[in-house]
Amino acid sequence: MPSSPDEALAASLAGIPPTAVHAIASALAKGEISLDSSSVGIDAIPGVSPDAARRTAIAFQAVRATVDGAAVALALLTANRLRLLERLSRPDIEIVWTGPPAPGTIMRPTGAVVAEMLRDVRDAGEILVVGYSLTAADGTLMREVVDLLAAASKRGVAVTVILHRDEEQRNKENLLTAWNIFARKPKVLTWRPGPEHPYTKLHAKALVVDRLDLLVTSANLTFHGLESNLELGLRVRGPQAAVVAERFDQLAATGVLETWKD
Repeated sequence: MPSSPDEALAASLAGIPPTAVHAIASALAKGEISLDSSSVGIDAIPGVSPDAARRTAIAFQAVRATVDGAAVALALLTANRLRLLERLSRPDIEIVWTGPPAPGTIMRPTGAVVAEMLRDVRDAGEILVVGYSLTAADGTLMREVVDLLAAASKRGVAVTVILHRDEEQRNKENLLTAWNIFARKPKVLTWRPGPEHPYTKLHAKALVVDRLDLLVTSANLTFHGLESNLELGLRVRGPQAAVVAERFDQLAATGVLETWKD
């Protein structure tokens, strides 16, 4: 059993929906209920279940000798807002998969998730694509991805593509050849690592949409990466998306990443 007012309030708050907590705190602040109210009186508040009312009435009885209703209402509203802020800062993570069918937990395919993210971009928003290898043959999911990028560009979305600088420059050529001629061209950046480590390369694979939605994956931007290989990734909806976008911003601003001109 809770032995202090804060413990009693925490015990009542745990498990009660935020909307119900807010309704209870508001009713208490307005004088519609008091710390002496029974569970029946609290249950009359719209959106408050009988179980939440019962638990709240028990908590009120435990604290009414030491604090007043206004203090309890403020404590409940503050705790509820803190819980909401913590929930907003906690990322929503989804496992993304390319591979053969397998029993067990269902995982959505990489290509479907990429397409969904691109369709959800805001008008005049932004898309960042980072890849090691890119191909976009007709009839493949990657051609659909390039078409979605071009369609977003037509809606005023700023599209930046950061690609590994392959010797034949096929990554850039494959992207621009498949690009809709009526859409604004994407900004294409690349990395020229120093000669001291000849096998160093841009190997990251990521998609960031509106700095809110992030996919980090082992899959290349190719038919095999999206359709036939065994690949694994994580989609993260949360503040981590902005952190990744800002890291690439810094690399571009300091000249580590440069415009791919030739």
